[in-house]
Amino acid sequence: MTYTSRTWARKAIDEWCLLAKTINHSVVHKFANMLMKHSYGILNHCDYKIHTSKPEGVNKIKTSKEKLMDFMTNGTFH
Repeated sequence: MTYTSRTWARKAIDEWCLLAKTINHSVVHKFANMLMKHSYGILNHCDYKIHTSKPEGVNKIKTSKEKLMDFMTNGTFH
């Protein structure tokens, strides 16, 4: 689900973390704590629709070019 309202997204995170703390599983508890710790930054996405898809795509192109040049030079892929 995608939230556009910071208030509703906050409510969903809080409810999920509350539910997660009722489960007897240390990894789930650890994830819930991490989610709460980083919730401010996560909730910023509701206000600022910034993502990294374009820079990541450029990075993939650069990596592919480097691999191709290495293959053309050495005849092997690394």
